[in-house]
Amino acid sequence: MNDSCPPSADTSSRTPAADFAAVFLLDRVGQITHANAAARTFWQAGENELHGEPFSSLFSFDVVSDEPDWLEAQWEVILGATLDRTATLTAQPREGAPTDVRVRIEKVTDASYLATILSPPRAPISAANGDAANLQLLADKGAAGFFSLDLKSGRVTYSAAWKKILGYAGSELPDTLESWRKLIHPEDSAAAPDRIGKKLTVGARPFNVEFRMQHRLGHWVWVQCVGVQVLSAVGEVERVVGLHLDITERKEFEESGLANDERMELLGGAGPLGAFDLDFAAQRFWFAPAWKKILGYRDDELADELETFARALPPDELPGGIETWLLLRAPGQNSFVEPELLVTKEGTRLPVLLGVHRTLNRKRDLARAVGFICVAPGQIRPGDDASPAAGAEVLDALAEGVLVTDASGKVVQVNATAIRLLNRTAEGIVGQPAAEIFQIVNRESGRPAGDPCDRAL
Repeated sequence: MNDSCPPSADTSSRTPAADFAAVFLLDRVGQITHANAAARTFWQAGENELHGEPFSSLFSFDVVSDEPDWLEAQWEVILGATLDRTATLTAQPREGAPTDVRVRIEKVTDASYLATILSPPRAPISAANGDAANLQLLADKGAAGFFSLDLKSGRVTYSAAWKKILGYAGSELPDTLESWRKLIHPEDSAAAPDRIGKKLTVGARPFNVEFRMQHRLGHWVWVQCVGVQVLSAVGEVERVVGLHLDITERKEFEESGLANDERMELLGGAGPLGAFDLDFAAQRFWFAPAWKKILGYRDDELADELETFARALPPDELPGGIETWLLLRAPGQNSFVEPELLVTKEGTRLPVLLGVHRTLNRKRDLARAVGFICVAPGQIRPGDDASPAAGAEVLDALAEGVLVTDASGKVVQVNATAIRLLNRTAEGIVGQPAAEIFQIVNRESGRPAGDPCDRAL
């Protein structure tokens, strides 16, 4: 142990490594159990050559020893220097000169570690070339991908970040206009920046378009393209420069929102979902036709006023008014879904599921309540248009995944979102214990953390 010392950090004769990110899984004594492709490439190893090797053998030490416990001592030195922090060590590839790298080790479980090795930081940028270097850094490492199309000379440039948006490394996608035309979605080709459009101009003009391009893995990426076109005196595009931004997440969110709005409108109109919106701050109130229909009214029998909500509640439950009634449900939660008994037009009590999202003002008074009612299972009355699958339709309209269990914890119903998130079929979920279908694990240890139903209750 006395012979051990950290790997050399002398950088005077080191050759910087190309950008890479090597990842290793290590056991508790520092032996390699897994290495990613970047690690194997940097250390010039085959598919499984690094497995079982001591992690410390990948680095150069200034002091060596023939003692049997030397590798153990090296591991303890590296672990002490890099656990939960980044340190610069000297990597020793099988061929080539030693190279300084940044190493960080994190504990995954009591018997395993995750080691991340990155290329060294770049040298400081001098003032003389600062602006150019900063622009190059932004083009290569930023979230926006830069491109330049010189259509007169045929010279095309795509930055590393531009290619990364589509899943390509720098050398995997040629800098040609044909690459762009090949990857843009056929339905969106008219939005390509080398197209002129309907309005002819001369000189430089800005543009901002959205279209899809094909990712290296085959799926489509939504791109927002902003830039400038330069047109010749005869109206031909000579040059285009601009930036690409990946907006796939936003587009998916918009499409999901539109789909949810459409489904909610259908469910709240002719469907089984009785939506309502009680805006106490603005004194505006609204009830979907299905709300009135569930309670036995025609659409024209009830006005969009607060009294409509009050009429549906048992009188003995409203000593403090509607706002108090809503605030007393599920205290401490912004949203809740609970069974309730509402009063129908005939004066009978109808079991329903009531879902509400509450918004409070700064004084903690109720400012708004938006929600729905639907007939509880087994309560659909003869003559109702709602089908036995009404409950499933309501759950499928929700963007959240929902599992419904019986008293023993077995799943009796599951909505479409949960099926997608769990990556299972409905048949493979219904009837199974929720603890097996939706497993909760401890984030630090990775071990099971109990029955989800028990935890929720």
